[in-house]
Amino acid sequence: CTGCCQCRWECDCVVVGANRGNSDELCDPGPGASYTFQVGPLNVHTHGPPSAASAAVVAATPGAAQPDGGAPAPGRPGAAQAVANADGSVTVSWSAPTEGTVTSYVILATREGQPRRAISIRLPTEPTTHTIA
Repeated sequence: CTGCCQCRWECDCVVVGANRGNSDELCDPGPGASYTFQVGPLNVHTHGPPSAASAAVVAATPGAAQPDGGAPAPGRPGAAQAVANADGSVTVSWSAPTEGTVTSYVILATREGQPRRAISIRLPTEPTTHTIA
C-alpha cells in the first residue's frame, strides 16, 4: 500500500476494480464484497473523529489544543455517502465539519465483518468527493 496511512488508521490495501496500482484501494474486495465508508478529517497536528458511516455498497466486479500546543482536532465531517459505479469504482462524498481547521481528509473503509482501514492518501479539503477506482 503506497502512500496511505500517514495517520493512526491502519492500512492493509488491496485493489478494487481493474486499476491495479492505484493509491485508493479497498481491502480484499472479492465478488460481492460489502463496504461502508467514512471520512476522517486531519490537520497538521492531529485528526478528528470520522464521519458517520455511509450506507453499505457492494463493489462491482468490473467489466481541543493538543498537549504539544498544536491545533485542536477538527470536528466531525458530515455523513459519508458512497455510490458503487458500474465500472467497479466507488465515489465517496461528504460535507466539511463546521468546527475546527481541516487541512486534509482520508477515506476509511470497513468491509463487512472486518476492521476499518484507511484506503486513501491525504486528500485536499476541496472537493469533498473522491472516487476510488
